[in-house]
Amino acid sequence: MRISRTKNISYPTVILNPYIIKNNIKIIRELTKKDLILVLKSNAYGLQFEIIFEIIKDLVNKIALNNLREFFEYKLYQKKLNNNFKVLLLFPEFDEYLISQAFNYKSIINFSVFSYEYFLFLKEILLKEKVVLDVELEIDTGMNRTGIKFNEINKINEILNFQFFNIKGVYTHLRSDDIYDIYFQLANFKYFLDNFKIKDIDIHILNSAGVLRFIQYFYNINNFNTLDKINLRDFFNIIGLSNFIRIGILFYGIAPNYELLKLKNDLGIQNSIKIKLPFIGVKEVFKNENVGYLNKDVNGVMQDNGLVALVYTGYSVLPFSKKLLFHVYDDVQDYITYSIGPMSMDITEILIKNKNLKEIYLIDNTLTLEEQAFNNSIPVYSYLTSLNSFNKIDFILES
Repeated sequence: MRISRTKNISYPTVILNPYIIKNNIKIIRELTKKDLILVLKSNAYGLQFEIIFEIIKDLVNKIALNNLREFFEYKLYQKKLNNNFKVLLLFPEFDEYLISQAFNYKSIINFSVFSYEYFLFLKEILLKEKVVLDVELEIDTGMNRTGIKFNEINKINEILNFQFFNIKGVYTHLRSDDIYDIYFQLANFKYFLDNFKIKDIDIHILNSAGVLRFIQYFYNINNFNTLDKINLRDFFNIIGLSNFIRIGILFYGIAPNYELLKLKNDLGIQNSIKIKLPFIGVKEVFKNENVGYLNKDVNGVMQDNGLVALVYTGYSVLPFSKKLLFHVYDDVQDYITYSIGPMSMDITEILIKNKNLKEIYLIDNTLTLEEQAFNNSIPVYSYLTSLNSFNKIDFILES
């Protein structure tokens, strides 16, 4: 076995294209005719909040974060923001100290009242401090995760009438993007809106999956018909009551699942992310030789004489699985290949055709994140957010 090594070994690199991100935002806004709330929680889904925020800060007036810890970690109070800019905290903490710190920046924060218990917690603090907060009320229409139940009249009235709240918005979270599955949720949300008439507020319902699934109906009147006892016109009239949509991974050009990939592409929304992998060297391996650790789940035996590249990625570096594909460029061609041997902590062995390698990608315009996730039965979100767990990654902007 002979090995040829490369000289300059670096870390895997996530390459972000600002132009594509901005253009995706433009496309989504034009398609939906609604304002956008960009969800940048969990370090912008692992893609580095500071980088993403600088790209999008002048394109939208509202972003969403998980909580106050993220707000302070990203030092949003030091950013140059326009006068209308707001940060929606989806799950602010039960932490009186953090809340008191946030009073200094309450002009740019909307607290989500995501449970009655959290309302009671805030109520006690605000009555004591005599501070008025801008809040948005999450309504639980049937997902049974967070939010005030749509039919809890007494609790909702108590929240809406609380003297130290400025109600700036109401929203709900749909549990899927299936019309049959969520029709009752939209009906429940309309029931809430009909019974609690709040003026001049933000209303948001759809997330990335919902936008992709239902955008095809918005401007095609032929699609407004009765679908197995569901009146689509009523369905989209309810969605039409909203003036905002919440999107996270979609504005990066990523569909929430493989099923929605084609629809995303048809709408002209493009992938803005590439993950480029460094390679350590190339080996010549003979027929019937093993490659990598012995593993009963992976057949790491060469079927013919061939070349194997040692790619610097493994479970200490990037999310991985034994079914990952790789897009390889050499000095003759480019092609999709796969791992021949089991992954280790830092190295994966992949089958290649030419030792004169130029570039290897885990994700690019040809080899999508959605496809990698689908092949490995892993949620798309997992590939992104797990980037937060690794510090051996470089992030750069594509010019």
